[in-house]
Amino acid sequence: MPVLTPHLVSRKKSKDISRGDLTIAMLDPLISGGLNLFRVLPRAVTNCPSPPQMKLGPFAFGRSGLVVSAICPRPLTGSDLQVLQMLVSAAAVLRLKVVTDGTKPYLDDDRELLEAMHGTSQTRFPLHSKLELSLTTMLDLLGWANNHTYREKLRESLEALSSVELIIKDETNQAQDRYKLMSHKHNTGPSHKYRRTKILLNPRQSQILYSGQADSEEREQYVKIHLKETSLLTNQIQRILHLRLCQWIDPGKERSVSFEKLISYVTPEDDWVKELSDHLAGMGRKQKLHYKLATSQITDALSFFETRLGWKMRNDKSYEGENALKSTVSIVRTNDAIVELDCGTSTRRLYGTSALIL
Repeated sequence: MPVLTPHLVSRKKSKDISRGDLTIAMLDPLISGGLNLFRVLPRAVTNCPSPPQMKLGPFAFGRSGLVVSAICPRPLTGSDLQVLQMLVSAAAVLRLKVVTDGTKPYLDDDRELLEAMHGTSQTRFPLHSKLELSLTTMLDLLGWANNHTYREKLRESLEALSSVELIIKDETNQAQDRYKLMSHKHNTGPSHKYRRTKILLNPRQSQILYSGQADSEEREQYVKIHLKETSLLTNQIQRILHLRLCQWIDPGKERSVSFEKLISYVTPEDDWVKELSDHLAGMGRKQKLHYKLATSQITDALSFFETRLGWKMRNDKSYEGENALKSTVSIVRTNDAIVELDCGTSTRRLYGTSALIL
């Protein structure tokens, strides 16, 4: 097993971290793409007392041989995505980890976090990224107001992210892993300002943050999200669309996509939507489930990316009437600079999205 070396040079203490330290979130492409975990919720969901549980997948991930499925009580929203990106970026800066290869004894809190993530089964992964942050610090890193409303919103997002169960199967060797997206534990204290929440990221996400040595074959792909861009986004449609486009389009590259595809990124029409419609019908609700976005909402988001993020848009094909959704637009992401990161004796270069660590 190779010695695992963290990406970033200096390690910060939790109390010293600030929003300016968070520049990049390196997300696992398995959870940011085809599963459609993050979506804009139908209006009916907010008024539905017990929406059906989501079962997503199986989704084959490229040529990797991995097939991923997910189970979660409810869809994850743009706010949940914002929290996850903050946690992943903070974990890369803080560089705390729990070694799970059996060489070190667990602390009681670490054991609880591991059991919440994996159940009673032993994990075969060598480490997990860990964070210890107060709610006040997390609100500051998110740029949210420090009041009761946003503290509850943050707690709800942590609960939602911790409730997602991932099932990942490797078809090449028939191995299967089952664990939570993350786990967390709120510690008690005299004031919310001093209470720290301990958070454990799942092993795939941890492996991305702590990649192998330069000569190692364990080189993980990831989706690179610039938090300077996400800090400018103003609504859930922009956040989710930004994530999907960052996974699909490398910086400086041009891709053409239809409005129908862009709408499916944010409001996918999958089996869960059908189950929700049947569930509402069973409750005596006969009104149509208003779920799909209008093309104008997608156009507004693309215009925002062009004016505020510097992306370039060009209309390819335009149709009217019933075929309007087949209209296509070419999108060019801003060509960001190479980020040099000194990792001990070697230097890694991160080239945009879905990059390999060289």
